[in-house]
Amino acid sequence: MKKMLSIVAFVVVTVVLTGCSSLETTEKFNSLGISTAKTKPVAHVNVDIWGVFLFNSIPIMSGSVNTAGKLSAFMDTVTLDNAMLMMTRRARGIGASKVLNVTSDIRSYWLWYTLLFWCREVQVSGTAVE
Repeated sequence: MKKMLSIVAFVVVTVVLTGCSSLETTEKFNSLGISTAKTKPVAHVNVDIWGVFLFNSIPIMSGSVNTAGKLSAFMDTVTLDNAMLMMTRRARGIGASKVLNVTSDIRSYWLWYTLLFWCREVQVSGTAVE
């Protein structure tokens, strides 16, 4: 009974502490140009959203699209559309009119130690310019 209870507690803690979104920017370009176009770089923006899914299909916890660092329960926010939305919102918010050199990466992997859960992650980055 104690063993089963400790396994359940471990899974609950893992699920509660997972699922996040982050949005980071930097304005340090070391006086280098970032494109051949005559644009002024404002910042490089990086967005990462990830979450935990039951059997890789049922969302348990994932990162909030509206507020970086917050969680969304039972909602699948780990999509390329949501990551692009977060990045373009941030770019507009810091005075950019375009985003150059956009890259994305989507991953999904099994959390073998839980037997039932999968982690899914989407990452988007780009350089915001005036």
